Amino acid sequence: SPLKMVNAAYYHLFHSSPILPVYTVDNIKLLPHFINGSALSNIDTINTFTKGNMRLQISDNGIHIQPSIGNAKLHSVFPQELGLWKGVQVYLQSKPETSLSSVRANDILPYQSVWQEIESDFFNTKKTPVFVANKNRKQHRIEDTVRITFTGQDPNDKNKYYCQIEDETGGEGFIYVKDDIVSYSVDTSLRHFYDSDGSRYVFEAKIIEKEDDLFHFSMSEELKDYCSDDFYTYDEDIICSVGGAPNGLGMSPAVSNEGLSVSLRNAGDFPGITHYDTVRCRLIGSGTGTFHISCDIIELVEYDFDLSTAFKTLMKNCSVGQIPEAITDQEDEQILDSDKLIDEGYGTAEDDNAAILSAAQKHEDQLHGDYLKSTVSFTVTYIAHMLAIVAAVIALLKLKKRRLKTATVFAVIAVVCGAASLIASVVFGSVHSFAFAAAVFTAVGVCLTAKPEQAQV
Repeated sequence: SPLKMVNAAYYHLFHSSPILPVYTVDNIKLLPHFINGSALSNIDTINTFTKGNMRLQISDNGIHIQPSIGNAKLHSVFPQELGLWKGVQVYLQSKPETSLSSVRANDILPYQSVWQEIESDFFNTKKTPVFVANKNRKQHRIEDTVRITFTGQDPNDKNKYYCQIEDETGGEGFIYVKDDIVSYSVDTSLRHFYDSDGSRYVFEAKIIEKEDDLFHFSMSEELKDYCSDDFYTYDEDIICSVGGAPNGLGMSPAVSNEGLSVSLRNAGDFPGITHYDTVRCRLIGSGTGTFHISCDIIELVEYDFDLSTAFKTLMKNCSVGQIPEAITDQEDEQILDSDKLIDEGYGTAEDDNAAILSAAQKHEDQLHGDYLKSTVSFTVTYIAHMLAIVAAVIALLKLKKRRLKTATVFAVIAVVCGAASLIASVVFGSVHSFAFAAAVFTAVGVCLTAKPEQAQV
């Protein structure tokens, strides 16, 4: 509802623990007056919203609207003497043509002119921005550790995600799940980097290189430090999914139920252990290379291990904060596209019992439909297949006895049955066209054999 939307906007933009106003949609115009007259303390949260050429940033420095790209020196629009609420300020890449420093009282024309410049600068898509390099402006560099959030998934590479830096300097870049975050392969979507309420998880990452105007981030070192710091105790049971058969040293890779990459040192002591086996093990110490920890197997166990849920748990645990923000339509569409099987077939870890049962029922209905389809395919295809063969054999026998009219009738029956077999196999399953080919050749043979006056009935 509009009321909930305004409440959510007020809550997420201005303060982490605001006093929400009492109002209805009918008197929503009073909201600005309430906000301006409220005795809220300074903003104690950081939010960044980017759309097109505009970035809205809310922090303890104020509420700022500025260009989202470019390295130009920014020019403030409103003089500090105006004392705008919570330090509201707009920054443009060029100095405004209209000055607000000496505006006469009750003269709104200069402000209207300035707002026209602002709208043109941010929303005129035909305007080509001119960027002026500023060597004094602070820039993030390679090897810097920054805080990032995930904003999108590459449609051509599901392993690649786009991120933005959550600080005043800002910046955008990308990261790969496999290699830059964990060493194992896992199917992911934006859901893994968002909380159930739509908040974006904040992660610490290192800038490892720069490609064009995008930073390349890595979280592997930060994750290893986090996982090696007493994540498990030495007397704690750790459930792991084995990633493969033991190597020449008797070691196997694995993933723990909390998403950690594990080296199983004594996997070679368990004959036949292989990929997807689940084991109960104990911590030995920190891992080497890309492994977070090393463990020894205690025993093989039966456990319903889900790698996607394990990775989601890891992302939630290692996040250093959250930025409240509703998932956009574009992000929601990406989640549905890349996570459709989880959403509609099996439910998610955040669903309640009713939702999980509903998802299971949908999956069962789909399986029932597939089973019915396979049954119809098998029945129609093979019955028609056999009838076509029988009819073709009879037609050949009649043809041998020079009973052309009777042979033609059975040849037609063979063609019809063969066609039914072919259509059923194309619609419901794979193509089985041997009977149809036999029937066609039989019909051709009948048509090319003896003349009608030489045949017997």
